[in-house]
Amino acid sequence: MATPFKKVLLSIFLVMISACATMTDAQREREELYMGIQKVADQAQACYNQLSNDQKHAMLYANFALKRKPATQTELNNPAHVSDEMVRLILDWYALHQQCDNAMLSGFGRLDGRLEIVAIKWLQDRARLLERIITARPTYGQINAELDVLKVREANEYKEWLARAELGFSRRHADEVTKRDRVSQQRQDAFLSTASKVASVLFEALADLATIQVALAVAQQQYAATHPVYVPIQPIQPRISNTSCSQDFRGGFSCTHY
Repeated sequence: MATPFKKVLLSIFLVMISACATMTDAQREREELYMGIQKVADQAQACYNQLSNDQKHAMLYANFALKRKPATQTELNNPAHVSDEMVRLILDWYALHQQCDNAMLSGFGRLDGRLEIVAIKWLQDRARLLERIITARPTYGQINAELDVLKVREANEYKEWLARAELGFSRRHADEVTKRDRVSQQRQDAFLSTASKVASVLFEALADLATIQVALAVAQQQYAATHPVYVPIQPIQPRISNTSCSQDFRGGFSCTHY
């Protein structure tokens, strides 16, 4: 399952803030953030590629439009319903997929807590869809149509986060250029208040994701209990952790989990 970063990031690297004789801290930190995001996205994509390239998952990728490109008409018109064999494959695939997801979330959290919240929403939506696949057995065409909706939503949510990040960098850059690089005490207080809010929203988002994953874990256990032929490769593990966020160098918020 790819992440919607590469095309946007490439355009960012090509259109950096206008060069000055000496780069401001905001310009430098902006570049460091986007390079960090690219690194996390590349590492996540490499992990996802291992799953998509594994022949054990070939049938899954042949029926579901899991990659970033839109579903084909053939995929959207597929009238077949999800089979027991596919359910077993999905359960094991998702348990492995979680390892890639968790690494991606931790990487984004270290860079920007708000970006991690955005990524958690993507995983919540996809986990809910997987639960419905397992319990309701819709057609492949219906599932692929829903995946297309999620892809568009994810790309738009990332662009919204990016616009907010750009606005913050622009303000910081203007402060430095006009020699007002010291943030007022009022703004510092606002940052501290926002850091607390970001941590709270992030913790709630993680808790919601864990709740959805608990349902998937129960579905996996129940399926295994009623289908002796199915032996899980790995149990689905809800992601549960404590969260701490702090103001970082650019007025954003870096978050860690423990």
